[in-house]
Amino acid sequence: MSTIKEIKVPDIGDFSDVEIIEILVKPGDSLKAEDPVMTLESDKATMDVPCPEDGQVAELLVKVGDRVAEGTSILKLQAAGASQQASTEAVETLTPSDAPSTDPAPVPLPETSASVDVIVPDIGDFEDVEIIEVFVKPGDAVNVEDPLITLESDKATMEVPSSDAGTIETVLVKVGDRISAGTAVVRLSTSGGVATAPSVPAASTPEVAKADSAPAQAAPTSSAAEPSKIDETAFRKAHASPSVRKFARELGVDLSKLSGSGRKNRITKEDVQNYVKQAVTKAESGVAATPAASGSGIPAMPEVDFSKFGEIETQDLPRIKKISGKNLHRVWLNIPAVTHHDEVDITDLENFRKELKDEAAKQGVRITLLAFIMKALAANLKQFPTF
Repeated sequence: MSTIKEIKVPDIGDFSDVEIIEILVKPGDSLKAEDPVMTLESDKATMDVPCPEDGQVAELLVKVGDRVAEGTSILKLQAAGASQQASTEAVETLTPSDAPSTDPAPVPLPETSASVDVIVPDIGDFEDVEIIEVFVKPGDAVNVEDPLITLESDKATMEVPSSDAGTIETVLVKVGDRISAGTAVVRLSTSGGVATAPSVPAASTPEVAKADSAPAQAAPTSSAAEPSKIDETAFRKAHASPSVRKFARELGVDLSKLSGSGRKNRITKEDVQNYVKQAVTKAESGVAATPAASGSGIPAMPEVDFSKFGEIETQDLPRIKKISGKNLHRVWLNIPAVTHHDEVDITDLENFRKELKDEAAKQGVRITLLAFIMKALAANLKQFPTF
């Protein structure tokens, strides 16, 4: 027996009519609770829709490009029913006397544990942001990049991911609290529990032993194609959804080395897969893997010591401006610039300039419109210093 359930878009804050930019599953796929199903993107945020329970995808009810809101049905899920439960119970009632085993008992390994406080990462210029949802509770197991809480400012909704894998010891915040970068949100135990050493296969099962030895024989190839160590700082800044980040970590791929092919240069799961394929191919041919070149190949500008022209001040840019700067620089290099023209009535300005003409001539200078334009620009730069 099985039950078909319709999975709907959960509460996604104030967002409505949000576009689906990626579907991560297909009919027949088996899912666990909290596995990402699809990725939505508004004009302010990218978010994954998780599966609320275990089951198998029976039918997709939406496609890429569709626009959805809270409560929209997105897929039909076939949950495991009575038949699976019965077979599980049959296995569980099997006693050692019914099925003697020749395998040696697992050898317990020592348990190690540590407590880690997960803090709110750099969230740009946002401070004192309200928590609108808490996804975890004490005792829950989480993986790296699993969402812990959702924050909502007056401009955007964002999730705070877990920085480590482990079990939630304590939730240090609650819905309605207002927090900023650096605030501790949960205390995480990184204990993996009591591990067991793999048991030796019995001599009467050569097929199993052969199958187990296959991955070990393939190990040299995968290690040869293993990407370089991940730069955590650059990894966090990469434009990718939580599910793609998790997938990249599983494969050991540094997202900062990839060029995104998705909307707004977002890195997709296919980009990660293609990068790994390229790395494997080049490793087999003895060539080091390099990210695909992009842009127009313009040589980098030399470093300039601006202090030789006068006093300078160095200021740290917030995260949003760092991301924007990279994108604006790429656009400047690759897209033709457009000049904008406005018409302004400068009759009064021109009359005033003519009144000053004779007095300026006595001092041996000519007053042109440039002087007034420079004064206007200086006044605007004082009002908008980051322009």
